[in-house]
Amino acid sequence: MGMLTAALSLIALGTVGPFALILLGVLFMLLFSGGGHSMMAGMAGMAAVVVVIWVLLLLAFVGQVLCFFTPLTQDTKTKLGICMGLNLVQFFLGGGILGSILSLVGLVAYLAFLYGLCRELEAPELSGAFNSAAGFGLVAMCAAIMAPFSIFFSPALMLVCFVCAFLFGALAFARYAQTIVSLAQRANQLRLQGRDLSGEIRYQVSEPGFTPFEESTPMAKPARPPFALEWSGLNQLPADLTGPHEATRVGDAEKVAAMLRPGKADPKGPHGLTPLHVAAISGVMQVADLLLKKGANIDEPCDGGLTPLYFAIQNNNGNLVGLFLQRGASLAVRNEQGRTPLHWACAVPSDRLEGQARLRMVQTLLSRGADPQAQDQDGLTPAQLAEKAGHDEILAAFS
Repeated sequence: MGMLTAALSLIALGTVGPFALILLGVLFMLLFSGGGHSMMAGMAGMAAVVVVIWVLLLLAFVGQVLCFFTPLTQDTKTKLGICMGLNLVQFFLGGGILGSILSLVGLVAYLAFLYGLCRELEAPELSGAFNSAAGFGLVAMCAAIMAPFSIFFSPALMLVCFVCAFLFGALAFARYAQTIVSLAQRANQLRLQGRDLSGEIRYQVSEPGFTPFEESTPMAKPARPPFALEWSGLNQLPADLTGPHEATRVGDAEKVAAMLRPGKADPKGPHGLTPLHVAAISGVMQVADLLLKKGANIDEPCDGGLTPLYFAIQNNNGNLVGLFLQRGASLAVRNEQGRTPLHWACAVPSDRLEGQARLRMVQTLLSRGADPQAQDQDGLTPAQLAEKAGHDEILAAFS
């Protein structure tokens, strides 16, 4: 996610910058086109920024290349690849009708790439913003095309076309700039929350009531054995969180720091939850790190005897699991049923731990020293519990 944030930041800088410089140059030439010296100064100014524009375009190209090394879907990467390929061909062909057609098709592919980004970053509202930017840009392009031909009707009409092209071009640029920067900020927000785009399940907030771990949209789920009904544990956040618990849920690190009293980083909330539990459930990596630096007890249990590590495991948040283990989270703790975090990883019902995801989590815990022979109150080891829960795919990790 960090690489995606960097890539989008480069794309934003490299695409917004040239537009801004070109529009400022055109505006300068329009305002000072009355005298020969002023016009020459304007042209000299435009020539001076050409190098800067090329540097910015190069940054945008680097950002686009970096996107291929991020966890975006293959479909989104394909659209970006088509866009880059057409732009390269158009660059070598130069102008002309064919070059203009390739440039237009490349722009459409780039918009399709941006729409895919909006979908993968869970920001569908930004798709509408790109639509409006594309609409303004289309009007500006049409006005620019009409301007040379309008001289045959009236010089005033040509001036109107040029002014419309400039104004709508400026609107399109402003809308695009706002939206691409918002995409980069969204990617950075997900990075700070420790989110991973490679998973199919996304963290969502349901209103009113609770914040569930799993996706709230109804979906077909495989039938589970009776074990799932025997499992007890907190699966959702109460909707009435207050104070540092609510600030943690929304990821406001500054507010959390201001609310915590010196030496008291573990205030209890509903169900015995501490802010660190809430951070583990919500996936806010930055706040979890802050709480630990403030002295939060990493092995503090809530109702059911669950420490924050249990929730990071259930949420399949590898970044948080790694952080907790690095800061000394115990793999030998037991919940009220005598089950260790390894038991939990082997059997806890969670759509985020299906298939290979559960296997990777179990392997991670085993590599960090989790005891595969530990027994719960029923005398079951983690492997036996996994078999009872129907997760035979992870048994190979114990062989």
